[in-house]
Amino acid sequence: YTVADRKAHFDAMMKAHALFGDMTKLVERIDAAREAVTEKEHKTPDRDPTAKKLRDVLAQLDAIKKLVVATTEGGAITGEERIREHLDILYGALNGWEGRPAKYQVERVDVLRRELTEVEKQFKAFVTNEVKPLVPQVTEAEGLDEPDPIALHCAATEGRDCNAAAATATERD
Repeated sequence: YTVADRKAHFDAMMKAHALFGDMTKLVERIDAAREAVTEKEHKTPDRDPTAKKLRDVLAQLDAIKKLVVATTEGGAITGEERIREHLDILYGALNGWEGRPAKYQVERVDVLRRELTEVEKQFKAFVTNEVKPLVPQVTEAEGLDEPDPIALHCAATEGRDCNAAAATATERD
């Protein structure tokens, strides 16, 4: 394979890898919002009209999460496939070939990115319009951590300097 083929392969793999990371962050945000709503729901008496609203919000947060990941027990065995499962199949196909990825594979990563972006927009709007009025401390960015500096350095050097960055971090620890 040519250098250009290998670079195209690496770029496609890194785009897919980044998409997995963004998916994880979104699911963490959804889970954090769900946890805050659940906590308030447990503290709210059943007779309070807010309790039903909180349960409805929990159900909607679960529905948003289901747009990203399969949530049925058994995962892939059940045949339930969402953005994560589609990306997993694509990532495996990319990883199994060292040459230039097919055009449709690169385009598929972009399609899955757009789908995730739409879910993120839906989640942000839902938190702003439905969750915050009931649980004001919840934000649409809840659950996000600072980016891992080692991973950022590794990505910035296109994988050429990952071990050195990890070794430096280990020395500091």
